[in-house]
Amino acid sequence: MGGRSSSSVRGTRSGRGEGRRRHDPYKLDAKLPGSAFCGSCGVSYARGRWSWAPRGAAAEMRTCPACRRIADKVPAGILRVSRDVARSFDELMHLMWNREHRERSQHPLERVLAVRSSRDWIQIETTGVHLARRLGAAIARTFHGELETEYLRGQDLARISVTPRG
Repeated sequence: MGGRSSSSVRGTRSGRGEGRRRHDPYKLDAKLPGSAFCGSCGVSYARGRWSWAPRGAAAEMRTCPACRRIADKVPAGILRVSRDVARSFDELMHLMWNREHRERSQHPLERVLAVRSSRDWIQIETTGVHLARRLGAAIARTFHGELETEYLRGQDLARISVTPRG
C-alpha cells in the first residue's frame, strides 16, 4: 500500500480480485443512452457518469443511486467511531461534514446518509464505500485511532471502525 498513514489497516476485502463481481442493486446495470438528472438532488447524468454539471435540455428525470439509497435507508458504508477515540462530538462532526462536502463535490454519489450516536459509538452511514473508508482514515489520522476495514463478501457494504490504539 502506498504512503500508509499512522493508522493501521486490517480486514478482508472481498469481491475484487477474486473473479467475482459484487452486484449493487442501486447502480445502473448499463449506461443510459442519453442524459438524465435527479429531481431530488439535481445531479446530472451524461456519458455514463453522474456529475454536478448543468443538466442538458433533453435530460430525462431519474432518481440517482445516492438518493435511492437515502430514501430506502440502505447504506453502502458503515463507519463506527469509538467515543474513546473521538471525545469531542462537535469536532468529529465538523471534520466529517467538511470531508463529506469535499468528496461530494468531486463524487456526487458519495454522501452521508445518517449519523447515529450512542454512549459508546458514533455511527456514520454513507451511500458509498469509498466515502466511509476515506472518512474513517481521516478520523483515525486526526484522533490517533486505529482503522479496521471489512468488505463483506457478496455485498456492496463496507464496515469500517475506528478504535483506540493499543
